[in-house]
Amino acid sequence: MRWQPDRKDDTTPSLKKCGCGGSAKVVYDTHSRIMCARCGSEVTAKTMPFFRDPAGQREHEAWRAAVRWNEGIIPQ
Repeated sequence: MRWQPDRKDDTTPSLKKCGCGGSAKVVYDTHSRIMCARCGSEVTAKTMPFFRDPAGQREHEAWRAAVRWNEGIIPQ
């Protein structure tokens, strides 16, 4: 039997499909956002500056947006 890591140890967020069935993608603009490729629904998580590095801040916002997307908090 091969050893496999537990799924609970994988902290990389995976994005659920949108309600319309389209796949989600991360868009890195001034603010990170999660956007449906089919219908255009999007989630943005703007946070207070937490990291000095702008790239680190955008990645932090992308993870926050991914959590909101997966919880189904998608504006119509």
